[in-house]
Amino acid sequence: MRLPKFSAFTPTHIRYSGLLPSGYFAAFSLRSFYDLSPNEDKQRFRSDLLEHLGLSPERLAWAQQVHGSQVAEIWEPKYAAGADGLVTNQPELFLTVAVADCLPIYLWCEDPLAIALLHAGWRGSAAGIVAQGVRVMRDNFGCDPRAISALMGPAICGSCYQVGPEVAQLFEASELAHNENGESFVDLRRANRRQLEEAGVESGNILADELCTRCHPDLLFSYRRDGSGTGRMLAVFGMINTA
Repeated sequence: MRLPKFSAFTPTHIRYSGLLPSGYFAAFSLRSFYDLSPNEDKQRFRSDLLEHLGLSPERLAWAQQVHGSQVAEIWEPKYAAGADGLVTNQPELFLTVAVADCLPIYLWCEDPLAIALLHAGWRGSAAGIVAQGVRVMRDNFGCDPRAISALMGPAICGSCYQVGPEVAQLFEASELAHNENGESFVDLRRANRRQLEEAGVESGNILADELCTRCHPDLLFSYRRDGSGTGRMLAVFGMINTA
């Protein structure tokens, strides 16, 4: 589905304010924020974004992102080595992942309260990171998968994400497209939607921001378009005390 119009674009980030229940904060930085505040120190860059968003930079959690399927349970601000996903039930703890074509996935449950933020490239998607995120929310916090909602953020689209046969064979036919030259393309959103549904998340609870990183050089960085020296966007997710 296309993103409803009530997501909020600002000069530096997207705020998904109209999509989630009150008390949740979900945002995605645009390349303009990186250009405004480039910082080679990854933790500092994340802290700068939180401060820019009016959040506490001391309440930051981030994952190493090794293109795997490990999802770490987080209770306090920390760096999670070896993980590509973070899960918490702690308010005022802001989870972050960095992307430049890979798919950021926000998961949330209102009863009991819990959130997850996942980094899903082709490796993580093929390894089932989104299903692992649902399992951790279920097993660690008691979340019924039918009560979990998901938002898939900006990522490279299925028309742009060309892969070799060794990658294409890891995905289902419905998640692939082929051109007249026999080249294959993977749709990460479609693959992760299927896995969410297979994990028990209801189809009507899955939203997708269809912005393609490769198609929008004015807004977003793309590793495939710009190469390894490109910048990164950050997804931010947390629960805010409203009392």
